[in-house]
Amino acid sequence: MLDSAYIYFHKALKIARERNDSLLMSKIYYYIGGLDYKYGYINLAEFHIVKSLQYIPSEIPDGIHKGLPHLLLGNVLKQKQAYDKALKEYNEYRELYRRDQKFDTLTYFISYLNSMGTLYANRGDYITAVAYMDSILQIPGISRTKPSQYTKSILNKGLYLTRLRNHKEAYPLLLEALEIYRKSGTPLDLFSVYAYLSELMQGMKHDRQALMYAHKAREIAEKNKLFGYEKYILSRLIQWDDPQNLPGYFRRYQELENIIQKRENHIKDYSLLTVYETAEKERELARKNMELVRFRKHLTNMLILLAALLFTGAIILYYLRRINAQKKLIERQQNDLYELYREMHHRIEGNFGWFIGFINDLKSALNNPDVDISEALQNMIDKIKSFIEIHRALRFQIKNGENRRHFKLSELTDKIFHVTRSMSPSKKVKLQNLIETDLNLRADRVFLTGLIIHEFINNSFKHAFDENTTDGLISIRLYKDNGDYVLEMKDNGKAGRQNTHKDKNSAFGTNMGLKLIRVLHKQLDVLTRHNKSADRLRIITDNGFGIHLRFKA
Repeated sequence: MLDSAYIYFHKALKIARERNDSLLMSKIYYYIGGLDYKYGYINLAEFHIVKSLQYIPSEIPDGIHKGLPHLLLGNVLKQKQAYDKALKEYNEYRELYRRDQKFDTLTYFISYLNSMGTLYANRGDYITAVAYMDSILQIPGISRTKPSQYTKSILNKGLYLTRLRNHKEAYPLLLEALEIYRKSGTPLDLFSVYAYLSELMQGMKHDRQALMYAHKAREIAEKNKLFGYEKYILSRLIQWDDPQNLPGYFRRYQELENIIQKRENHIKDYSLLTVYETAEKERELARKNMELVRFRKHLTNMLILLAALLFTGAIILYYLRRINAQKKLIERQQNDLYELYREMHHRIEGNFGWFIGFINDLKSALNNPDVDISEALQNMIDKIKSFIEIHRALRFQIKNGENRRHFKLSELTDKIFHVTRSMSPSKKVKLQNLIETDLNLRADRVFLTGLIIHEFINNSFKHAFDENTTDGLISIRLYKDNGDYVLEMKDNGKAGRQNTHKDKNSAFGTNMGLKLIRVLHKQLDVLTRHNKSADRLRIITDNGFGIHLRFKA
C-alpha cells in the first residue's frame, strides 16, 4: 500500500502545481514527508518537509499549519542526531501553535512535550525525558480526553525508565500500553511496545521472554511490511538469539536491505520527478514573470508617451486659446479704435458747430451798441482755448497709459483750475475738488462735463474774483445718486458782481457762459433733451453763486 500512497500523493501534487495552489502543495509535501519519516526514509523526509516549508504562503496567518512542518522536521533532525537544529525547530513549532487560537492547543502542546522528551532521550538525558512525560501524564483527565497521547506518553516513559534500569516502574507502564494497543493500536504501535518489552526483559536478564517479545515484534513488522522496523529487530536478534538461527536472520536481513534500497530508489524516482516538474513549473513561472515585467515596461513606456502627447496637446490647446484670445482682443481694439475715430470726428463736428454759434453770437453783438466788441472777441478766444486745453488733458491721459474708454474727471478738473488761475490776476483763489476719484466717465461725457466745469471756473475768475481776493474758493463736486450723476459747482464770489448773474432763475439771460452750460447740459442729459420743462439744472445764490445739475449715468 506504500507505493499506492506515494503514487496518489504525487498525482495530487501535480494537480496542485497545475492550479498554482501553493498552500495545497505545502500540505502534500508535508504528508509525503510524514510518510517517509514513518517508514524510516529519513533523508527523503527531510527533503519533502523543507519543500513543505518553502511553499507555505506568507499571507496565511501564523498557526498550526505553519507549525506542524517544524515539528516533523525536528523529529527528522533528531533521528539524524542534529539535536541543536531539532531543538530550534521544536521551539519554532511551539511559538507558532501558541498564536493560533482556533485549534485545540492542548493537543499540540502534548506533541511538543513528547518530541522534547524524545530529543533528550536520544541525547542520553533520560531523566529530563521522563520529566517531560510526567508533564503530560499529570494533565487532569488526560487518559480520558486524549487516550492516544496518554498511551504514547506511558510507552515512552516506560522506555526511558528501562534505559535508566528502573525496570520495576517501567514494566507496568509497558504492560498498560500493550493492553491499550491490543484493543485500538496500529501495527506500528504494537511493534513499538513489543520491542520495548523485549529490551526491558533483556535488561532484567529474562532472555526467553525477551526473545518472545522480539519475535512478536518481528512477526508484526513482517506481516505489515514494516521493512525498516523488521530490519531493526533482526539486528537485535542477531546479537543474542540462538546461533543456529543466525544464517536465516542474515539472509532475511540482506533481503530487507535490498527491498529497502529498491523502495528508496523507487521513492527517489518519484521525488526526483517531483523536483524536476517543480523546477519546470518554477521556470515557467519565471518566464511568465519576465513576460509580465516586459509587458509592464512596454505599458509604462506607452503611458509615458501618452502623457507626453497629452501634455503636448494641452500646450498646443493653451496656445491656440491664447491666439484666439489675442485675435478677439485685436478685434475689440480695432472696434474701439473705430469708435474712437467716430467719436473724434463727432467731437470735431460739434466743436465747429460751437464755433459757428460763437461767431453768430459775435455777429449779433456787433449790432448791439452796449456790447464791447473786444470783450466779445476775447470771450470767444477763451472758449476756443478751453476746447484746446481739455483735448490736451485727455490726450495726455491716453499717453500715460490710462483706460482708453474711461477717464478721470478729478484730474482734468485740477488741470482746468490751475491753467485758468495762471492766466487770471486772482492768484489766491483755491479749488475744493470733491469729485469722487472712482467715478470714471466715457470720453464723450468727460469732454462735455469738462467744458461745463471749465466754463464755470472761467466765469468765476472773470466775474466773482479780482486781484484783491484773498479767500476765494471754488467747489466742484460730482457724485452718483439714484442712477444720475450730480454735478455741483459753487464759488464764494462777492454778491455785488451782478452783471454775471443777471436773470439767474430765468433762461440764464443773455450771458454766453450760462448759455453754453445749458447747451452742454442738454447734450449730456437725455431727459433734458426730450423734456424742456424738466428741472434738472438749478442756480444756487446762497453765499456766492452756484449751479446744480443732473444727468443720466
